[in-house]
Amino acid sequence: MPFFAFSVGKSFGCKFFASRLYSLQTSTTFSRATSARAGVESFWTVVKRLCTGVNLVKLIRPICLLFVLNVIDAFVSIAWVRNGVTTEGNHLMASLLDFGNLPFLAAKLGMGVLTCTVLYHGADYKLARTGLSIALAVYVVVMSLHVGTGLAAYGFLS
Repeated sequence: MPFFAFSVGKSFGCKFFASRLYSLQTSTTFSRATSARAGVESFWTVVKRLCTGVNLVKLIRPICLLFVLNVIDAFVSIAWVRNGVTTEGNHLMASLLDFGNLPFLAAKLGMGVLTCTVLYHGADYKLARTGLSIALAVYVVVMSLHVGTGLAAYGFLS
């Protein structure tokens, strides 16, 4: 198997590598070494599933949505606090906001990037999928609070 399979491109190289691993698994030479017990997933099945990225494809849009909601939350929070409409509810982020907008944005977006990276690489784990669902639900509540704050600030809610 040539090493340059990964340098051709992520999708092509990974598919080529997975097909080579599958051919190695089905050959008679390695059949005894790679046979899996009942209920235990074989190593080659895990590698093939990781290379095809089945769960990754399903989670890429929600992960991007989570990051977009994080960015919107950061900018709306800055706008509401700087205009005196409300105060920041998170005390750690409020102290960062006291230092200025840039430290607040760096911390807020840094945590968002870290979270999305962990979810992206852990897409095959049930914990990541459940955590993503919970995070999206929390951000929907946060966005509704922002909308409610905006409506109250402009006199539509009293």
